[in-house]
Amino acid sequence: MLLKVFGFIPSHGTPCCLQMCAALNCMFHVVCGAVGFFLLSVSAISEIVQALTKHSHSIVIKLFSYAPFFALYGRAYIILLLFLFKRKIYAKICRKTRIIAEALFKDEIILAKHYTQWKKVALVLGAATAATHMMWEFISYLGNIFPPTQTVTRKENETETWFSSNTSSSQPLVPQPLFWFSIYFEVGLFCLSQQVVVMGVVFAITLRAFLTQLNKSIIKLTSFNQDCAISSKQWAANVKPSRQEMLKQLEQIRRHQAMIRLFCDDLNACFGFIMFVSHVLDQVCYMGYVASVVMQLDNPGTVLAWVFRILSLTLFSSYSGLLLMPLARAHETVRPLTLVH
Repeated sequence: MLLKVFGFIPSHGTPCCLQMCAALNCMFHVVCGAVGFFLLSVSAISEIVQALTKHSHSIVIKLFSYAPFFALYGRAYIILLLFLFKRKIYAKICRKTRIIAEALFKDEIILAKHYTQWKKVALVLGAATAATHMMWEFISYLGNIFPPTQTVTRKENETETWFSSNTSSSQPLVPQPLFWFSIYFEVGLFCLSQQVVVMGVVFAITLRAFLTQLNKSIIKLTSFNQDCAISSKQWAANVKPSRQEMLKQLEQIRRHQAMIRLFCDDLNACFGFIMFVSHVLDQVCYMGYVASVVMQLDNPGTVLAWVFRILSLTLFSSYSGLLLMPLARAHETVRPLTLVH
């Protein structure tokens, strides 16, 4: 829904004026997102250069501790740009999902149950990822500690980060209004990019449901074939019709298998590189906050700062691992398909 509102997914069946507004909204966020990233980068780099001379830790650890900022914004922007270029494939995936679901789940009640389940998963994951990130952003700015581990102790026992450069004695490179303008796009684009990742996860869950149903058909056919072989002497007159029925079922299974393979190809074409970027940059964020924790062992800081650090480690490890778990489960489910040749 959010991606439709912001124009990243075309909304069919709506008036042309609303579609045009959505497209302009999408273009506005893409262009202003790039400008915001540039402004925040200028502000960040100026503070990083100053901070690198004030810490006694390894230069590698220092640079890693600043990586989350660039990885966070870059992740959001890259994922959304990739999805914009893949929108046609996404529309094809949606059509194929309906076709395959109707072919595999003949019972309308079971089909409706699966549709409801997939919609609930999409809603829960989408809301959960957006809410957790908003909470993370709120804590990061609460007490002026974003990122809290990049703080540098001053002689007056004050702390300073690149996000609090406006409180320093020097004139900030980026004016305060433009700074908060950039922050809006940082938060907004990341939440939108998470919706794209969630869609890929939901399609992986859908794929697993398709494979599970297909595997049931394979097991049923295998069992039927064994029963025919064992009982062929007892009801030889019915063997030929049974073989015809078995071949008919086998042909149907192979047809469904081909449909699912094409569905997998489209999923990989649309979401493969998106998931790769998401996983890699989430790992960069995670390692960056690990480096930040190492840097702050000598100067623990406030309880709120440690809450933020622990939340950051938990959040980005969940993004790169737990959230993408359905992809691995779908891969495990595909193995029994080798029974059909």
